[in-house]
Amino acid sequence: MKQWKLVPSLRLLRGRFVVLLAASLILAGCKDQDFVFKPDFSVNLFFPGPKWPNTKKMTKVEKEIYQRYGRPAAFRVLWPPKGDIKLRSDLEDAFAKQPKVMPAYSWVYPTVGKEIIIQGQAYEERPLTDEVRLILKYGDPEDVKDLSSGVIQWTYFSAGKMLKLRNGRVVEEKEFPAMGRFLKN
Repeated sequence: MKQWKLVPSLRLLRGRFVVLLAASLILAGCKDQDFVFKPDFSVNLFFPGPKWPNTKKMTKVEKEIYQRYGRPAAFRVLWPPKGDIKLRSDLEDAFAKQPKVMPAYSWVYPTVGKEIIIQGQAYEERPLTDEVRLILKYGDPEDVKDLSSGVIQWTYFSAGKMLKLRNGRVVEEKEFPAMGRFLKN
């Protein structure tokens, strides 16, 4: 008699619930400005929609950033507590504990290599990390391993890339044939 393993299916459903919950939080906080959330691509980024910006809803600081830099390529969710990039699996526990908190987000400008972080009535410009550039290009990594000594390995099966990062910068890159079942939209 064949037995079915339900644990992977339940984990997948739970992961999809977390992604949908994250999307609803972001959209609930930003629905008037028409943001686009692509959870199959990334839980760390969302994008300006076709009607963005709604300047009537923007703060003075947001208007200043928009006038200076224009439309951002994306917005990066600054997941608590330190604004780190997260995996879906990392978010499962976070949303189980505090599902009603809308995280802060930054404005991402890859053409000028900057990420703009709004802090109250001011903003801070930071250089764009390789991590954020990779997520913009390929989405969230499909596999992440901590290799010790501050080196993290990101694998994109969908793109055929294996990258080692240290302090947000690529230190080594390898290519392999892309695997079809992981291809992202």
